[in-house]
Amino acid sequence: MKIKSNVKIHSVEWLVKMMDSGRVNTDIAIQRRYIWDKNYKSNLIMTILHNAPVANLTYEVVDGGYSVIDGKQRSLTLYEYTKDKFNLSKKLMYTMVDGIDVGGKRFSKLPQELQERIMQYQLAITMVDPMTEEERNFLFYQQNQGVLLTKLDLVTSVIGQDKMDKINDLCSHDFILDKLKLTAPALKKRNDVKIVVQYLILNSGLDMGLSSKEIMDYCEKLKTDEVEVDYDKVEKLMDYLLEVYPIQENHLKKSINVPIIMYVAQQALDGNVAPEELKKKLDKFFENPSKEYVEASQTRTADKGNVGKRLNTMQKALGFANDNSTKK
Repeated sequence: MKIKSNVKIHSVEWLVKMMDSGRVNTDIAIQRRYIWDKNYKSNLIMTILHNAPVANLTYEVVDGGYSVIDGKQRSLTLYEYTKDKFNLSKKLMYTMVDGIDVGGKRFSKLPQELQERIMQYQLAITMVDPMTEEERNFLFYQQNQGVLLTKLDLVTSVIGQDKMDKINDLCSHDFILDKLKLTAPALKKRNDVKIVVQYLILNSGLDMGLSSKEIMDYCEKLKTDEVEVDYDKVEKLMDYLLEVYPIQENHLKKSINVPIIMYVAQQALDGNVAPEELKKKLDKFFENPSKEYVEASQTRTADKGNVGKRLNTMQKALGFANDNSTKK
C-alpha cells in the first residue's frame, strides 16, 4: 500500500465551478449524508469571512474529476451558500464582519466585497492519486482518528464500497427518511445504518445480539460473503412498511423498536397480512406493551437475551411464529 498525494491551493470559486460541472463527487459510500444544520454551515461561512484557517479537504483524483474523501460537509456548504440555498443563522456567537451584521443574510445579500472574500478564499486541498478500495478505507480510518470514531463510523471502511452503496440505498428509502425522521445528531452517528444492519442481523438467523461489536462482526461476514442479503426483498419490506405506517407513529421514534418491527413485518408480508391489519396489531401492542418487553427495552438493550425477549414477546402478541428466522 503506497498512497501518493500533494496539496493544491484552490479558491472557493474554483470549487463552485468544479461542482457546477459535475466534476466533484460527494456521494461515495464512505461518506455520511449531508447532515450539517444551519449553525454548522453558518459557522463555516463566518470562519471564511474572517479569513480564519479551514482544515484541509481531501479529494481523490478520479476520471477527470474528484471524489471527496474528507470534507463533504464543507464542500457542499460552500457550494450551497454561494448558490443562495440558505441564509446565515442569527444565533451565532459572532455575526459581525467588518462592522456589518451578516446574521440572517444570504450570499446575494452580502456586500460585494464580502461576496468576493468568500469566492477568493483559498482552500488547501490534499489531492490523492487514484486509490484501491483498501487504500481508500485505510485513509478514511486514519484521517478520522482525531474525532473519536465509533464502531459504526467504521462500518464504511469494513463493509466495502459495493455493499455500502447498497446499505446506503436502503437508508435512503422513504420509510427510513420520512417515518423514522432521525435527527441530525442521530444521522451523524449513522443510526440509519445501525437500524438497517440490526434488521439484517435478525433476518440472517445468526445467534447474535445487536451491539456495535456484533454489527461490525456481521459486516465482516457480509464483506466476505459469509452471509448474503436479498436487498430487493428488504426494499419491498420497506415499501410494505410505508403502507403499514401512512403517518409517523411515536413507537417508531424509539430506534430499538424498529428492527424488531421490521422483522415481524417481514413475517406479516410473507403471510400476506394486509398492511392495515398489521398496523392494528402493532398499535394494540404498543398501547400497552407487556412487562417483559418494557424491561428488555430499558437496559443493555442490544444484548442477545434482551433482543430475543423483545422479539419473542412481540411475535407472540401479534400471533406470529416464534421461529427467530424469516423466510429468505
